Amino acid sequence: VMESETAGLTLVKTIREELGYVATRIILHTGQPGYAPEYEAIRDYDINDYRNKSELNYSRLLTSLTAAIRSYMQIRTVAEQNGGLEYIINSAPRLFSQTTTETFPQELTREVHGLLGENADSMIFGFTASAGQASDVRIVHGSGKWAGTAGSSFESLDALGLRADRARIVDAMQSGQAGFGTDWACLYVAGLQEQSLCLYVEPALAFTPAQRQILEVFTVMVSVGYQNVLLLRKLSHLAFQDATSGLLNRNGFIAAVDQARAGLVEEQAVAVIAIVGFYEINEVLGHDFGDALLRAVALRLREVFGTQMVMARVSADGFALLGSTGQLGEDAIAQVFSQPLNVQNNSMFLRFVCGIVHFANVAGDGADLVKDAFIAVKIAKLQQKSRFYRYRSQFEEEARQKLVLLDDLQRSLVNGKLEVHYQPQVTIGNANLTGLEALIRWKRDDGSFVPPATFIP
Repeated sequence: VMESETAGLTLVKTIREELGYVATRIILHTGQPGYAPEYEAIRDYDINDYRNKSELNYSRLLTSLTAAIRSYMQIRTVAEQNGGLEYIINSAPRLFSQTTTETFPQELTREVHGLLGENADSMIFGFTASAGQASDVRIVHGSGKWAGTAGSSFESLDALGLRADRARIVDAMQSGQAGFGTDWACLYVAGLQEQSLCLYVEPALAFTPAQRQILEVFTVMVSVGYQNVLLLRKLSHLAFQDATSGLLNRNGFIAAVDQARAGLVEEQAVAVIAIVGFYEINEVLGHDFGDALLRAVALRLREVFGTQMVMARVSADGFALLGSTGQLGEDAIAQVFSQPLNVQNNSMFLRFVCGIVHFANVAGDGADLVKDAFIAVKIAKLQQKSRFYRYRSQFEEEARQKLVLLDDLQRSLVNGKLEVHYQPQVTIGNANLTGLEALIRWKRDDGSFVPPATFIP
């Protein structure tokens, strides 16, 4: 730095402005008093101390270096904390955009590695926390040397060489607090309804104090993100699951039918089963008994059809099935109610009607299939000839014509188009008039009459 009169100051400018080393501490040391005026040097250049060689003895040199080193460490810590906080802020949208419990652990691992600025070995455990105890512990994601461990049990840690680390992990799970060592960290991610996560990470380098503080702040933000995921899962469950029976609800069933419809499987069918007299049972025996009855029907459906059949409760007294035409045979459905159901220690036989619609007979979506199956159920109830009725394509046109007829009838009532015709009753033996029979007749605007058999039923 003595190559020229300003070589030292030029070097300071290069370090600060060109290299960008703002944390580096610089002490200006000159052997010529007044050669670089102290006030101007401190003012115009980013230097941290100024010493003349003549005044710099061993004690002052040691003091200046110690102060500079301590200052440098403090600045690095602040910078590291600021960088970590900035990373947390930037990672929040990525974590909060996760909507499933399957993708959240993966994103959490990526963000932790990014926060540490290095690749690390980590595992995430899912568990149930209750009364200070952890149960149902399982590995939900692994990275680094533990990649591919997802789905493994907690006991498999011994085989992974983590026998000594199990105590640390269990302690974090049960205490709900993070644990740190020089080369490991165990972070507790609080969830909802006793469902939580625990992240165990081993970095390539030892943790700095700043990293530990940042990880603790990061964990708070991660807990909020994980709770959002659990809330979304709960809302999704409520949107597509029936709380009483534990089966799909109408929305969930229609979505399942749409998915099956997209698979272009023609040999599929939908069956809607209605419990005859359910409303009377519910009113007389109470809603608790009615709910217990619905749960008993759902249990019997599972017993008869197994888990491969898509089942749902689609109305107050209606259940729906989605499966192949072979599975949804009349004998199989009748088997559900062939034996009495146990409802609150009462043995009950139930009557039912069932409407069945084949995919090949309907061109619409899942909602159309369910609607048509309900039409078949109503026809089965009205005809009372059979417990089963299969939907036919002409049902739609017949239903439309009936709606048009009802609309015309209402207008005709208002406009006085219904007439009373009297038909005499005569005794055959003497031709005496014994009475009159009043008959209603519906006259259209064109003068024609609608047959009574068409509109009276």
